[in-house]
Amino acid sequence: MNDPSEINPPGSIWIRLLYMLLFVMIFGVAEFILYLTAAIGFLSRLFKKPINSRVKNMGHSIGLYIKQIADYLSFNSEIAPFPFDSWPDDTVREITNTNTNVD
Repeated sequence: MNDPSEINPPGSIWIRLLYMLLFVMIFGVAEFILYLTAAIGFLSRLFKKPINSRVKNMGHSIGLYIKQIADYLSFNSEIAPFPFDSWPDDTVREITNTNTNVD
């Protein structure tokens, strides 16, 4: 049977606590950026302009990043998100919405 000390060496839980505190602060900043991105998209639609694909991609990648932080904070992942890992870049796929006529 696996000994928990083999998975988490002594002292690593305190390092994780420091990372978790850092990611709590980053989570708040990322959340604010997501709100700004949503507001830009809404204002674009309000004035009958198409939403810029970069705005859509930014919103999507910020959402993925927030998910990674939530997974790390809730111990569902042992991989610390960006800047300790790569940014969740999903710009390869084109974000499309078939229901774009929301009036």
